[in-house]
Amino acid sequence: MSSTLDATLRRINRQTEEQAAEQLAVRYELPYAQLDDYPFNLEALSAMSIDDIQKKQYAIYVRTPGKIRVAIAHPEDQLLVDEITLLGRTWGVEIELTVVSPSSIQAILMTYARLIKEEADSKEQAIAAVKKQDENNYFKKIRTIADLEREIAHASVTEVLEALIAAAYNQGASDIHLEPTPDSLTVRFRIDGVLQKIISVPIKYHAQLVSRIRVMGNIKLDPHAASQDGRFSMGDKGINADFRVSIVPTGYGPGVVMRILRQDMEALSLADLGFSEYNRKLIESKIHRPYGLIVVTGPTGSGKSTTLYSILNELNSTEKKILTLEDPIEYRLEGIQQSQINADQGYTFAEGLKGALRQDPDIVMVGEIRDPETATIALNASLTGHLVLSTLHTNDAVTAHARFLELGVAPFLLTGSVQMIIAQRLVRKIVPGSDPANPEYKGRLIIGEVLCPSPDFEQAVLKHSDPTTLNNLARAGGMIPMVEDGLAKVKEGVTTEQEVYRVTAA
Repeated sequence: MSSTLDATLRRINRQTEEQAAEQLAVRYELPYAQLDDYPFNLEALSAMSIDDIQKKQYAIYVRTPGKIRVAIAHPEDQLLVDEITLLGRTWGVEIELTVVSPSSIQAILMTYARLIKEEADSKEQAIAAVKKQDENNYFKKIRTIADLEREIAHASVTEVLEALIAAAYNQGASDIHLEPTPDSLTVRFRIDGVLQKIISVPIKYHAQLVSRIRVMGNIKLDPHAASQDGRFSMGDKGINADFRVSIVPTGYGPGVVMRILRQDMEALSLADLGFSEYNRKLIESKIHRPYGLIVVTGPTGSGKSTTLYSILNELNSTEKKILTLEDPIEYRLEGIQQSQINADQGYTFAEGLKGALRQDPDIVMVGEIRDPETATIALNASLTGHLVLSTLHTNDAVTAHARFLELGVAPFLLTGSVQMIIAQRLVRKIVPGSDPANPEYKGRLIIGEVLCPSPDFEQAVLKHSDPTTLNNLARAGGMIPMVEDGLAKVKEGVTTEQEVYRVTAA
C-alpha cells in the first residue's frame, strides 16, 4: 500500500514540477519541453561535461550546422543566459533556448552517462576484436621452423608455448613432444605419423613451460605423481583444437606430450581415408546391417578413431539414434549423442555402455574394448538388435577373436556376433612429382585388411587353431592381407615399399 502511495506522490510532484517549468517558459516567452524520452546523441551532449551540466543546470542537446538548442532549467538566471549567448557568438551559431524542469536535466545527465559507457564499451570491444584478430594472424603466420625460431628469439615463456603450439597446428602435427636434456629442451612434432625434431629451446624455459602447461590443463602440482594428464583448448586464440596433455617424470625433469585434437576437420568418407575399392565396398556392405559388432584394430595412431567417425558419418540420419562412449571425445559430430568416459568417477566404458543401451539406441560406438565386462556387454548388445562399433588393440584382423577369448569372453558369444574386423595402419602419401629415390611425403592413407568371419573361421577360433590356419580361412573368406593391400598402393604410386614395411613390420 505504501509503495502505491509513494508512486502517486512522486507522480503528483513531477506534474507540479513540469507545470512550474511550463509557466517559466510562458513568462520568458520561450518554448517548453519535457525531455525524459528525447532521443539524445552523444555528439550533441559532449559539447559540455557532465559536471558542468550538473552545476549549471543547462545542456546542449541538439546541434545542427549553424544552430544549437539548449535546455535550461533556470531561464531567470541572467548570468547563465548571458553565458549561453556568449557561447553562441564564440561558436558562430544561433542559440535556441528551451525551458525544462530539473528532472529533465537529470534525465539528460543519466542518458549522457549511459551513452558515454556504451561508447567506451564499444571501443573496448573493437580493441578486443582487433587484438583477437592480431592474435589469430599471429598464430596463422607461424608456419615454418624459421618463423618459429624468429618468434622464440624474443618471446616470453607464454609466447614460446603459444608459438610452439601455433607451429605444430599449422604444420598439421598430431603431437608436440617436449623432452628435457641436460642442456636444452628438445621439441619434436609428430607429422604424418613420424616424429621430427623441430627446435631446441633453452633449458631455462623448461620448468616455466611445464608450469604454464599445468595451469592451462588444470593439472595439480603433485610431486608424488608418477604421471599426470590434463586437457585445454585455445579457441580464443583462433586455434580450433583441443589439446590432451600427458606429463611424466624423466631423469632431467618432466617430459610433456600434447596431443592435438583438431575440431576443424571435416568428416571424411571411407573413400577419402584410402581404403581400396574392394575393402570399401566390403565395409559398406556390413555397416548398414541392423545389428552385430564391427571392430577396428591396430596400434595407437593407426587411425582407428577416424575410421569409426567416418562410419558414423555414413550411418548418421534422423531415423537412427546413435550414441558414443569416448575417452576422450576427439571430434564433435552433429546429430550424434557423445558421452565422455570418466573412470576416476566410476563412469567406465562398461558403465557407460549399460546406460547407453537403456537409451533405446540403434547404433552404439564404444571407444575401446579393454576389459571383460565391456567386451561381454558389447557382444550381447550386438546379438540383441544393436549395431555396435568399437576398437581393439591387436596387430591384425585374425587375432581379434583370440583377444576376446583372452579377455575372458564366453566363446559362444563370438558365434555370429562379430560382423566385421578392420585391421589398419597409416602410411605416408608421396607428393606427386617428387623424386622416387628420395620421395617427399605429405598426408597419410590407410592400408588395411577386412575380415568378415565365416562359420568355418569362427569354429577354428573356438578350436584354438594355429595362426596359419586362421589366415588361410580368412583369405578363403575374401580377406586381402594388409601387406598386399599396401603393396597394391605402391604399384598405384601413392606410397612406397619402405612405408608399407615400416608400419607393418613385415
